[in-house]
Amino acid sequence: MTPEQQRSLVAPELRDDAHKGVAGRLLNLSGSREMPGAAVLCARGAMRGGAGLVTAGCLDETLLRILPIAVPEVVLRDLGRLSDLPFLLETGDFHAIVVGPGLGLERGKEVLQALLRARRRLDGGRPLVLDADALNALADKPESLRDEPGTLVLTPAKRDACSAARSPMTSEDGSSSRASWPTRPARWSASRAAAPWSCTAT
Repeated sequence: MTPEQQRSLVAPELRDDAHKGVAGRLLNLSGSREMPGAAVLCARGAMRGGAGLVTAGCLDETLLRILPIAVPEVVLRDLGRLSDLPFLLETGDFHAIVVGPGLGLERGKEVLQALLRARRRLDGGRPLVLDADALNALADKPESLRDEPGTLVLTPAKRDACSAARSPMTSEDGSSSRASWPTRPARWSASRAAAPWSCTAT
């Protein structure tokens, strides 16, 4: 990521009479019955990052019980029926969407496919952040994102990046054991993962 791109991520100063609706509206599609903490961490991170209004699309009823306690500031939307997602996108007026953490691989594929279909049809490509299981869901067909409109941001971990790049997880000495994986591959991983998708990774 270039210095100019880094500066563009800094939250702008708000007017004295600004309210939460003008400070950034984010849709968070993450978490599951088995991994509810992913939804909590995403929501908290978005709030601390400066988003004024964070909406959690609750893809499992468990999240409807946990999120109000863990992150009471977040708005909840019941997405137990994934068919309700297009309506939420159409009416939510979100500035950006994050999808992937804690969904699980199979559910992640379902959610991502539904989201990409609705995004192309409804909003012309508002910024989309893909992480964790959203990236895993695309590992077999990374080229499918090449024609996606708008801004795509990938946030791969080492395993996600190597899966996307179809390369083994090896260290500088050529070893592929978990103990020898390098601890500082973030920039390399991002660039390798972005290559087959023709987009920018951070």
